[in-house]
Amino acid sequence: ANNVFDATDDGIIPGQWSSPIQEIKVLKPATATSIDCPADITNASTIAVTSVVATLNTSCSAEVSYVVDFDDATGLADVSGTGLDASRIFPAGTHTVTFNVTDGCCTTTSCTMTVMTDPCLDVISGLDVFLDEFSCTATITPSMLYNSATPPALSFQGDAIRNFSVTDITGATGTSTMIEVIVTVNGVDCPTTINLIDDDAPVPQCGAPIGGIELSEGETHTFNQGDLNLGSMDACFGNNILYSYSPATVSCSDFPGTYTTRTVPVTITLTDQVGNFSSCTVDVRFIPDAANPCTTLPTNASIAGIVKNEEGLYVEDVEIRISDDMAMMTEQDGSYLLDELAPFEDYLVRPYSNADADNGISTFDLVLMSKHILNIERLATPYKMIAADVNNSGEITTLDMVQLRKILLFIDNEFQFNNSWRFIDANYVFDNPSNPFTEAFPEYHLITSLDQQMQDVDFVAVKVGDLNCDAETINGGVAQSRSFDGILDLFTTDQKLAKSDSYTVDFTMNDLEDLTGYQFTLAFDENALQFESIQCNNELGIHENHFGLSQLEDGFITTSFVNNDNKKIEQDDVLFSISFKALSDGQLSDYLSINSQLTKAEAYTRGVNEENAPVDYLNVTLNFDKNSSLTANTMRLFQNRPNPFKNETLISFELPEAGSAQMSIYDISGRVVKVIKGTYEQGYNEIHLNSSELSAKGVLYYQLETSSDTAVKKMTILD
Repeated sequence: ANNVFDATDDGIIPGQWSSPIQEIKVLKPATATSIDCPADITNASTIAVTSVVATLNTSCSAEVSYVVDFDDATGLADVSGTGLDASRIFPAGTHTVTFNVTDGCCTTTSCTMTVMTDPCLDVISGLDVFLDEFSCTATITPSMLYNSATPPALSFQGDAIRNFSVTDITGATGTSTMIEVIVTVNGVDCPTTINLIDDDAPVPQCGAPIGGIELSEGETHTFNQGDLNLGSMDACFGNNILYSYSPATVSCSDFPGTYTTRTVPVTITLTDQVGNFSSCTVDVRFIPDAANPCTTLPTNASIAGIVKNEEGLYVEDVEIRISDDMAMMTEQDGSYLLDELAPFEDYLVRPYSNADADNGISTFDLVLMSKHILNIERLATPYKMIAADVNNSGEITTLDMVQLRKILLFIDNEFQFNNSWRFIDANYVFDNPSNPFTEAFPEYHLITSLDQQMQDVDFVAVKVGDLNCDAETINGGVAQSRSFDGILDLFTTDQKLAKSDSYTVDFTMNDLEDLTGYQFTLAFDENALQFESIQCNNELGIHENHFGLSQLEDGFITTSFVNNDNKKIEQDDVLFSISFKALSDGQLSDYLSINSQLTKAEAYTRGVNEENAPVDYLNVTLNFDKNSSLTANTMRLFQNRPNPFKNETLISFELPEAGSAQMSIYDISGRVVKVIKGTYEQGYNEIHLNSSELSAKGVLYYQLETSSDTAVKKMTILD
């Protein structure tokens, strides 16, 4: 703004005057005045609200006031005050607080917030309150129903406690009743509920009548309320108990026989007035009336069940024994039926099988056993642990590995201290599945007083030594089959042999860092080579006990190795060396090979997968130079075993790849006496042949044909 002033001269110099100008500036405040309310309070469970404080923003002097507009339902008059803090006692309800501010620059502004208080928010609903098992009463306090470490003033509408008894439940359905109570919080009544519970069942005291109960032909005995009771009581209802019986009636037809005392287990269920129940079982003797005895003729009883392994595969040809002279074999579906048994006798059902100790076992089972013993990877189920206890000692140790390897290498043909199979009652639940040897698990099923037909006497079959469940469980069947993922090549140097000279044959393998283990049969022509000795690379963990020499007369050496120490095997490392004496002139490669005729040729690398199987499953072949394999791409037909034979023999062969093959058997005149066609796996395969299938005796020829190869060998059937 500009102000103009007129002025006259002062007479010193006549006629002079002037008009001075003054400029006045009005400046705005540096900060505009504002006020911020706190966030609305929508869930205050206490009426003393201490957080109603506004925030002032100004660079001028200012005056702040507030007005509290109480919920109309409270009947309270509005209140006002000065300052930024309007905290106070807010009764239950929804209230409005308005802050007003006026600064020295004549600026006025305001903010408004809501305060909602509900003292009932922290009141607990649905609290379970149990009646005392002796007094049948319960007492609660208000603090039990309020969820705060520092509760406000509480009561039950002025009372400090509430008492309840069983009469508050009687007549309700079930053992729990919902009851409404009112908790007063700072003068506000808050309805809520509790669950009043009686969970104490009657204490049973039961017993059978001394001397038993006499029963006549045509009579039915019915149990009535209170029968077999010897003073059962309920804490809350005394002897006001409902009794029910199973069986509720007994007649002669329930236990055939004349002049025979029978015992019947009777279960009594005791139920109190609100539904709590307990039970007891007593054996009641029923005595036929001598004058009018039961005349129902006895009937035959039976026992039936199924035998399966832990993976659910049926096990055939298991002998089910109930006495020394009474047994039967399981069928192909694992089932058995023992019928025409005398009723009301005791029977001990015990499965048994000690056939084919080598069924399903391989060096890979030794790998799994070693990992368990070293606590690298524990066996997952109690059944696998029982299978690993090869020597039946009640623990898994390296001695079990020694025994299992003897079977693998054909040093032993049966387990020294164990059967080939063990059978666990399928109804049994292990108390300690991580160590089944801490308990006496049942390998039988005891039936007392067999009553008519008894089903589901089932067993879980455990093949000893088979830790990954790949044993054959039915005749001619295979539980698991897997194609090879590759080849483990063993190498040796071909040599020209001179009769009577001795030769050392070194065996190496391709560079392999992650070998887990291997096994195979080393076959040699026993008419051309004579075994002298074997030398092992102990630094690689290969020892003489990894070889089986029991079949030298037939030209076989078996071997099984587990790389427990994860040794890296270099390409030039000699695994082992075998010394032979040449019995004739010839070429070493014509007399020496690797096959599966005894111990199956297979190897494993890169450990174990989630399915308890090797990550890589390899065939094992023998190479006489670095470029070609004698067995990897060649069909091989082996000599039947035994030969000559009288009843049964085994013909084995190896295929370079999976596919169809035909086995034809001829007599010496060229007449075909049997043809066997099938689809076979890559690698080792077997055909079991019974002399009863052949209409010929003496010398026969057997010929194996595939789409690309043919091989013939001779065998002899004895009369």
